[in-house]
Amino acid sequence: MMTKKNLGLVAVSLALVGSLAAEQMQKNMQPAVCSHAKAKKDMTVEYVDALAAMRESDEGKRITSEIEAKRKKMAEELQKIEKQLMQSAKATQEKWSTMSEEAREKTQREMAKAERDYKMKAQEYEEELQREMQKATEKLSKELDEAVAQYAQESKIDVVIDRVTGRVVYSVVDQEPTKKITELMNKNCKQSVVAEGNKKPAGTTIAKTDKKSMIS
Repeated sequence: MMTKKNLGLVAVSLALVGSLAAEQMQKNMQPAVCSHAKAKKDMTVEYVDALAAMRESDEGKRITSEIEAKRKKMAEELQKIEKQLMQSAKATQEKWSTMSEEAREKTQREMAKAERDYKMKAQEYEEELQREMQKATEKLSKELDEAVAQYAQESKIDVVIDRVTGRVVYSVVDQEPTKKITELMNKNCKQSVVAEGNKKPAGTTIAKTDKKSMIS
């Protein structure tokens, strides 16, 4: 059964798009900061706190506020239904001894259906919140990448990395040499096969012919 406690757990994941416990998290979390370092000669690297940037942006705050308002509304609706179920169960328990067998069976079916409907609605609400958060995260991530690229180009930065996840947000150099490495692996493998094929089998010798024995 989806309870207020369960919905609270769902709300924690909203940290991807903003702070749900605004005051406390804003005290503990530092704003987006970029630090400068030298990766190698003539290459500049900076680090950005992507989560903080998304959370502190005006769009991030707006989205967080909207999702939190929706979450509270859903929680209130579920609490109302849960309260009705509890009241109904209590009333049924009080008059259970005076009910006929037929009435008991009917009441049990009705209560079971009501509980199934409640669980289904709670699941629908949870999935809806997850879709909203996913959509918001993708939107903010795209805006972040665009802003980082603009900043890096204007500041002549070669690489920008998310200091929390290690993800390369922006780079002017080839950070994905997978294709080249795969080609080298294939080339080395072919050379190894050719080299193995040119080796003589171990222990193989050529028998010498005894001319005298052949004549005799």
